[in-house]
Amino acid sequence: MRILLTALSVLCASVAAAEPVPLTLLPVNVSATPTPPPGLVAVPTAPLVFGAAQSVRVQPSRLVLQLQPGYSTGTLTFTLLTDINAEVTVQAEDARLAVRDAQTPLRLQANQLQSVSALALAPHAGTFRVVNSQGAVIARVPYEILPPKTVNQSVYFTYSPSGKLASLSYGVSGIPQTAVDPRWSASVNMGVDTDTSKLSGGVSIGVSW
Repeated sequence: MRILLTALSVLCASVAAAEPVPLTLLPVNVSATPTPPPGLVAVPTAPLVFGAAQSVRVQPSRLVLQLQPGYSTGTLTFTLLTDINAEVTVQAEDARLAVRDAQTPLRLQANQLQSVSALALAPHAGTFRVVNSQGAVIARVPYEILPPKTVNQSVYFTYSPSGKLASLSYGVSGIPQTAVDPRWSASVNMGVDTDTSKLSGGVSIGVSW
C-alpha cells in the first residue's frame, strides 16, 4: 500500500510540473459560394419562359355549382391546363361571379393543372373568358349556379314475379335550411296484383324535430 501511495504521489508531481502543450488551429477557408466536389459541375437553373397559349383546357367539362342550404353565395372551383408555359387571366362576363385576383395573370406551367376559384354571389347562368398574354380570348366557358335545394325527391318501382305484385312509390322530403328547422317527409305507394289486377296503396306523412 505504501508503494502504491508513493507511485501516485510521484505521478501527480510529474503532471503538475509538466509544461503545457500549445494547441495549433489549422486555418479554415470560408467561402460564400460552396465549392462542388471534384467531378461535379454546378449548372444554373434556367428561368421559366412563358409564351402566349393558343388553347386551354378547362375542367370539369361542365361547371355547375349548387349553393348549400342556408347560403346565398358559394365557391366555383375549376382547373386550367395548357401545353406550354403561359400567362392567362380569367374574366367573368357577369358581375355575380367574382374571380379572385382577376387582374393578376395566372402563371400556368406546361401540362400541370392550375386550380382557380371564383365567388358566386347569386344563382345565375353565365360565361367567363380565358385570355392569353396577347389579349386574345382562347376559351369561353359556360357555367351555372343553382339555388339551394329545398326538397329531395325519390321514385321506386318494384316487381316480384313470385308474389305477383308490382308497386310504385313516390317520396318527397324537406331539406332543413338551418339546424333548428323541422324535418318532414311524405310518400305515396300504389301496388297492383298482376293476377287479379287488384289495386292497393297508402299514404304516409312524417315530421321530426
